[in-house]
Amino acid sequence: MNSIEQVKECNVNKISLYKEIANNTQKPLEVLREAISNSVDANAANILIETFIDEETNLFVLKIKDDGDGMNLSELDDFFSLGSSKKKQRKRIGEKGLGSIIFFKSKKLEVITQKNDTRYHAILNHAWEKIQEGTTLDYKFKEVDAISAMDGTEILIYGFEINNFIKHHFNFHSMKDYILWYTAAGSFKTQFSNVNELRQLVNNIHSTPVITLIDRINNIQDEFVGEHPFEEPDENPKESGPLQFDRMNFYSKRFGPYHRNEVINGKYVSFQIYGAISGVNKRNEIINFGPGQRHRSRFGLVFCKDFIPFNNMKEFLLDDNNYSHYHLLINSQNFELTADRNNITNMDSPEVQWIIDEAKTLIREKITEVSKKSYFLMKDEEEMRKAVHARKIETANRLSALDDKEDIVIPNIGTMKKPENESQTLMVLSAILASHDIESMRIVDYSSRSSTDLIMMDDKDVPILAEVEYKLSSVLRHGHPIDTLDQIWCWRNDLELNQFYTLGEHNVIMIKNSDTHYIKHGADKLIRVFEISKILNELHSA
Repeated sequence: MNSIEQVKECNVNKISLYKEIANNTQKPLEVLREAISNSVDANAANILIETFIDEETNLFVLKIKDDGDGMNLSELDDFFSLGSSKKKQRKRIGEKGLGSIIFFKSKKLEVITQKNDTRYHAILNHAWEKIQEGTTLDYKFKEVDAISAMDGTEILIYGFEINNFIKHHFNFHSMKDYILWYTAAGSFKTQFSNVNELRQLVNNIHSTPVITLIDRINNIQDEFVGEHPFEEPDENPKESGPLQFDRMNFYSKRFGPYHRNEVINGKYVSFQIYGAISGVNKRNEIINFGPGQRHRSRFGLVFCKDFIPFNNMKEFLLDDNNYSHYHLLINSQNFELTADRNNITNMDSPEVQWIIDEAKTLIREKITEVSKKSYFLMKDEEEMRKAVHARKIETANRLSALDDKEDIVIPNIGTMKKPENESQTLMVLSAILASHDIESMRIVDYSSRSSTDLIMMDDKDVPILAEVEYKLSSVLRHGHPIDTLDQIWCWRNDLELNQFYTLGEHNVIMIKNSDTHYIKHGADKLIRVFEISKILNELHSA
């Protein structure tokens, strides 16, 4: 058949158009979410998604093909005409008729569709260019020869207008991950297929499409069932090594399916929760992180509609800093979403408030309390054993390293090891003061949390505020208040004489008076510096 090609103006509501453009251009992979939703609503059992470079135009092409119901001429017009969706049934995913706007962000949009043995071929050229210019959009279409038993729809998007889209968005691994986590081909609805009332609300709740994903640019392809991935349960993981410190990483426990419902103001309200608590290795098995993504960006508590995730609420219902260990999905068909399906518009309604209150109770009683007694108990025990083992290893390493450390001899005390840090310097100082009279100084109090390490006493029982450092220069980095320093005891003085330095908020200078060093501020403030290694040498010479 070769019918006459016709031209028809796209019926575009400009206010809806620009609002949708603003919401969607930052998330280019949403084009997959919209296309797959259309295919699932059309009862598709198989969906092909393919990317390639068109040899004639050298444009990137995204192809989505399904074996669903296809479109008649009126439905094809709805596809190209924004704000005029006829998806009035609650069982359908799309409601506002705005989703196909993201297809228009392209140089060319081609649609081939067949329904009841009637086949149409439509083309929309330079849509994004015309949108930017504010000119009228029109698409060409014609009826073509039907193919027997080939009802369905094929969409080809040429030159999708996204910078660096091939590398960062439309590679095989990013697409598969997005499909399984954020589209109707990653729904978890089959977990609730035995709930009678949900059959009236959710389309094809018993079935999920098979996805064939072909990335011809990188020569990768795969076929997989379109269901949301969950960690395989394993509440008694095997020991992966003799130390038994990482069983928690392979632990996984499922929760649900939980279904709760109520009638509020004469309206049926329900929600569903399903998910798991899992260790990091289990979580890594079901995810392909993009650049900069972490577990906290994906796991926690995710809100869903049509059993499709749309918003990670993280700590919203999980009163626990460990929320990223949870992989929980909460669905409700009572959520009303924005046009881009990223936020709830009726959060303050009685229906949603009931869902929130009931979900909090359910999660606390059925999930978090159970997790504390299972996964987190194992985690705490293993982390404690790991810490004990690490301390043993550290002690063994210290013992083996003793021979490599330089000895120092303190008269009347014996041999010690040369200090390498502040704590060891304090030990040497304490040993020297215990056996020798260094200007009648003695330590009477020590604190690692105070702004000054030591309170010392002289022979007249006058308190002296003293700091201990391995190197004198360290005191400059620690930002000590200058009025809490009378003395500094260091193993080595590495500051140069007559040089200015910054101590806290003050400019100071290193000076020497007779054989004694000071850090001086202004005309009156002198902080005496004792160099312990020098004192030790003097003791040996005495």
